[in-house]
Amino acid sequence: MKSEIYEIELISGLEAFVERDLTKVLGRNRFRLLSYPRDGRLTIRFRGAEDNLSGLTTAVAVHALHTFNVPRPKALLGHQHLSRLFAIIRSVVGSKPDGTFTTFKISAAGIDSPVFRRLANEITNECGLVESTQSAHLLLGVRPVVKSSGWDITVRLTSMPLSARPWRVCNRPDALNATIAKAMIMLADPTDTGCFVNLGCGSGTLLAERLLQTPSSGVFGFDIDPGAIACAELNLSAAKVRDRAMLSVGDLCAVPMSDQSADAIVADLPFGMVKGTDVGLSRLYDAALSESVRLLSTGGAFVVMTARRTLFEETLERFQDQMERTAEVPLSVSFKRGYLKPSIYMLRRL
Repeated sequence: MKSEIYEIELISGLEAFVERDLTKVLGRNRFRLLSYPRDGRLTIRFRGAEDNLSGLTTAVAVHALHTFNVPRPKALLGHQHLSRLFAIIRSVVGSKPDGTFTTFKISAAGIDSPVFRRLANEITNECGLVESTQSAHLLLGVRPVVKSSGWDITVRLTSMPLSARPWRVCNRPDALNATIAKAMIMLADPTDTGCFVNLGCGSGTLLAERLLQTPSSGVFGFDIDPGAIACAELNLSAAKVRDRAMLSVGDLCAVPMSDQSADAIVADLPFGMVKGTDVGLSRLYDAALSESVRLLSTGGAFVVMTARRTLFEETLERFQDQMERTAEVPLSVSFKRGYLKPSIYMLRRL
């Protein structure tokens, strides 16, 4: 049972990028933006094939939204509403190959109540899915309708978040979220023929997102850690773009490239959290800006993300005659039990 209303889960701060993504993937006249009901959520009306929504690369996940005209969750256990819920679940599960969905999880206030315990048992018995209290393939959200009567049920359309790229076969604790990486690539707007450089490439997220967007004649990734380069090689191979990237172990303080040879540079600068705070961030940030000034051609883009905004902006002041800040995108990113507040900076070489 298809929905016409969908809830797009996103990282707060990337709303404009998701709207651009929707237009590109669905077509300007194929959907209608309805609202931003709360931070990190966007609702749209769309009547096309649900599989198209899986093509969004800046969204964390897409959830079908179904409204049930019932006064309380207990009424969902009635035959009519329960049958409708089973049909919704079967529609999502049946849209993917057998075995894609094997577990489910319900997110709701009062999840341990007898009503939700019975609802979970009914889903297990009727749909053959195993309930999980941790991560699960099928995610169901149950909540009251805002400013109206009834209850909303959301169902994630994919067994994994869209941000969990299938090519990520090697992970690292400092790996960049792929939806943020895609937004950074959109900001950099690299050309097919331009030279693209990723300073401190880590596990290769920015490189993969760049190479999967459009062809390129020159993509370079540098990282001082040989383990990071090995990880990037695995991920780029899984993405089937390894042959189009040149990876090297190298210090971003002295990149082995000639002056003004790059058209776009991207970097996810260390926050000093994963590896500790004694990593010489001030020297590192200064080196990243200095090398970007040296490497970039006039008008070239430097797109960088950091949570150490004060340090970055203080460092940037020393390069104000050479770099112009044209945009800043503040983000709110879930991290462990709280949130990180990094920003993406867009700079241009003067």
